[in-house]
Amino acid sequence: MPYRPGRVSSDDRTRYFTTLWIGLPASLLNVCWLIFAPQDTMAPNLFGVFAAASIAFLPFAYSHDEFIQAHLWTASRWALGAAGLLMMLGVFLVLRTLELLAAIDVTLGLSLVALVFHVALAASRWRGGANP
Repeated sequence: MPYRPGRVSSDDRTRYFTTLWIGLPASLLNVCWLIFAPQDTMAPNLFGVFAAASIAFLPFAYSHDEFIQAHLWTASRWALGAAGLLMMLGVFLVLRTLELLAAIDVTLGLSLVALVFHVALAASRWRGGANP
């Protein structure tokens, strides 16, 4: 088999998805931390660091193939949909001056978007395909 420098091997793909799998429990624990932890604690939230890092470095990963890109595209669509929904809820709450979701601050909102991304990625992988 000839050597191709830009080609993704199965080991590279496994390593990449393993890194993304770490984001699923990290984002779930991050949302739980933000909801149930006492608000006066200043302890660093390492779960949030792992959840954010698994998404923040996606634009810099240059060596994924079509299989990985299809799964990332599916998860990104769900995450953008969740972000849009949170933004629409925020606009409606400002217009109506309701405080129904006043507990959702920016950090919790972004953590929910990260959770939606990782759950959609896991569902896409478990389903076996990346088609909507």
